[in-house]
Amino acid sequence: MADRGRRRRVRTDPRVVVLRPSRKPVPDGERAGSRYLEAEVAPDTPAASDAVPAEDAVEPDAPAASPSAGPAPGPTARHAPRRIRRRRLRRALMATVLLAVVSALGIGVTIALVGGFGVARGPAVDGDLAPPEGAAPASPRTAASAVAMITVDEAQAVSLALLAVDEASELASIVLVPLRLVSEVPGFGSLDLAEAFAFGGPDTVRVALDNVLLLDLDEVLVLDRDGWASLAGRAEGIPVEVRRELPGEESVIGFAPGPALLEGDRVVDYLVLRPEGSRELDALPRTQQVLEGLLDQIARAPERFGARASDGLDELEVAGDGLLVGDPARLQVLLLGLADARARDLVTTLTLPVAPLGAEPDDRYRLDDDRAPAVIEERFGPFSTRGGPGAGIVLQVLNGNGAPGVGQLVAERVTPGGYQVRLTGNAEHFDHPTTRIVLHDTDPAQVEVGRDLQARLGVGEIERSGTPQSVVDVTLIVGADFPPPAGG
Repeated sequence: MADRGRRRRVRTDPRVVVLRPSRKPVPDGERAGSRYLEAEVAPDTPAASDAVPAEDAVEPDAPAASPSAGPAPGPTARHAPRRIRRRRLRRALMATVLLAVVSALGIGVTIALVGGFGVARGPAVDGDLAPPEGAAPASPRTAASAVAMITVDEAQAVSLALLAVDEASELASIVLVPLRLVSEVPGFGSLDLAEAFAFGGPDTVRVALDNVLLLDLDEVLVLDRDGWASLAGRAEGIPVEVRRELPGEESVIGFAPGPALLEGDRVVDYLVLRPEGSRELDALPRTQQVLEGLLDQIARAPERFGARASDGLDELEVAGDGLLVGDPARLQVLLLGLADARARDLVTTLTLPVAPLGAEPDDRYRLDDDRAPAVIEERFGPFSTRGGPGAGIVLQVLNGNGAPGVGQLVAERVTPGGYQVRLTGNAEHFDHPTTRIVLHDTDPAQVEVGRDLQARLGVGEIERSGTPQSVVDVTLIVGADFPPPAGG
């Protein structure tokens, strides 16, 4: 029976999201005293997802299964004939792919840098190499897509999942990511992903994810209550199984244990509500239920998602203040592809391996460095940057020209090459006329790293530092020549 009991919140404009962060980091180019950002250090502890069982888990997290190992049985019974579902899905998917190619829609990415450091000048390499023309080319990508999907409610991010489809390898993955995951956010320092969204929006979350997971995500899709209501409407409801009572709060009616059909913005209610004393990891299985329930509904009636009607997925194409974002064509292709893969039991859903960052009751996490890289490489291989020229190279980025936001462009250009930004800050002054690429390793191979960074930035002089660094391999001091003129 459908669960329809929620009273509608009164909002002046349901599409407008206003950020009111309780604290705000200083953007790059503005002095705030000396701020030294250090790599996160946490004691070796068992992964949080293993230590505490989820309160309403659909199925336990398991190591990612290789597609070649054969499909695992899905958690939900399929009622429609599989052959018919596949044929209908493929027809809808092909039509939507063609539409996506014609539409050629996309979202850009930017980031920011803050902090304070200084580096002594070292000798130039090869007489200060002139930057090659043009930036490093992007890797080609065909019939594949990887995105981060963020659900927001009242200006706050409430859930995050990574979705990926690669037709060539029959890879289809859903990775649930806790928003309380703490990482180095280039330009902001050490923040969890919910804070990154509050301070910088979806672009900042994307850069944080690309940086910590060494990925090259295509886009960040942000859905609010209206976006989810549109999807649930096309699906004629999303079926879930409420594992334990979810008490209501304020204007939100809770959920009793048992089957429920989520309609309208009740989808977001189901994701938002938390029993007292529960942790974020305990709620991730509900995100899994919603996504898998939606895919099952799409598999049964893909034609409902194959056209861009005025009352459907077009509603996601709302830029507004830059927070409600998304390419409807990409979302449609991705959902149809995942639904087709799920109908063939090829979708792997798991939680990103994390570990507690601090003592209870601090509900914050760090990446499990022992398990997470293997999971990401196996489930997001075509989108990984670990094989790039910057693999294993750690960067420090310093603002040496005083322009606010200049670090956004730096990180956007270098992280797709596999470089990882570990430290960010302001240089000792803002009067650097030329960008300096300072190598802290005397290995001749590092010169090639410098050349690649130079090509990606489009500017810069390469030099060696007289003082070795134990934390980073290369320091970038951004000068007045960055960003280069258009086409540089």
